[in-house]
Amino acid sequence: MKPESILNLIFWFQNNRTDHFFRTHRNVYATWISEIALQQTRLAAALPPLQKFLDCFPDLQSLAVANEEQVVQCWQGLGYYNRARNLHKAARYITENHSGSFPNSVEELKKVPGIGDYTAAAIASIHFNVKVPVIDGNVKRIFSRLHRLDYNPAPEKLRDILTHIINHVQEPGEFNEAIMEFGQKICLPSSPACPSCFLQEECIAFRENVTAAFPPKIKKEKTAVAWDIYLFTRDKSHIGIIRIPEDFPFLRGHMGFPGYLTIKDNTFSIGIDMDVQPKAKLSGNFKHTIMHYLISASVFVVPADSLSTLPDEILFIPIAQLGATFPSSFMLKAAAFLN
Repeated sequence: MKPESILNLIFWFQNNRTDHFFRTHRNVYATWISEIALQQTRLAAALPPLQKFLDCFPDLQSLAVANEEQVVQCWQGLGYYNRARNLHKAARYITENHSGSFPNSVEELKKVPGIGDYTAAAIASIHFNVKVPVIDGNVKRIFSRLHRLDYNPAPEKLRDILTHIINHVQEPGEFNEAIMEFGQKICLPSSPACPSCFLQEECIAFRENVTAAFPPKIKKEKTAVAWDIYLFTRDKSHIGIIRIPEDFPFLRGHMGFPGYLTIKDNTFSIGIDMDVQPKAKLSGNFKHTIMHYLISASVFVVPADSLSTLPDEILFIPIAQLGATFPSSFMLKAAAFLN
């Protein structure tokens, strides 16, 4: 990227940036929470639940002293709930190991639970002026097109290009935010605004009219999962729930329904160690996607009084409370088969 293009990018950003609430009153805590929340989540969909989460926990101290269930409940609507659990662990880690202040180097930030290369670079560059590039999908797409990088793009080559650029800018955080927002508004995945783009003169993909082909798409096959869910009912108004064990592939530590899951010839159990099948009535089936897994779920209803024994850990709650109990849309889909 030419020096004049960098200046044009910064000028464009200063005049076109969206002043989201987590930018208006800039602090490292809000940046951290927003960067985690916006990973793998559409911006428009994430903003209302992100605001709710920051209202629940406005600073690191309030997050650190909360219990995990409170944190998960307030994360509702943002998905990938392990991120919320890591935020909670991270708040306690920073409190215990850094006296409640965020470390200011990439290396120390990456030691914090849930903070990887991307988030560490964002925090370090925006708040501590560290000259380190942030690489997300927007950045990969822009530089794949600018340089016609064929390997989606090659991570080493991309990092070398970005490191060279960022070593020559005065405000690395501003540059990182500018290039990401440029990808959100101009260099879009489909129908990019090439005619009005101030980088078109140095964009190889634009010159060669192959913008739509970059970055090359890699098709990811979804892994098939079979999940049998058992709804233990009592008095037609109460249903049995149980905490999902830590060694379960999905929703670890959340409240859910008993059942079995089979993935790649491995079977996992949630609170079922007896043969309930003869007493179970199939209520329905549905499909659900979690990350790159395609789940085929079968829902069975079992009257609790038809069983001689029940898991010790099972808790019966009013059916009407399920919406407040489950942050998981998957479990709520299963509960709908009660009707």
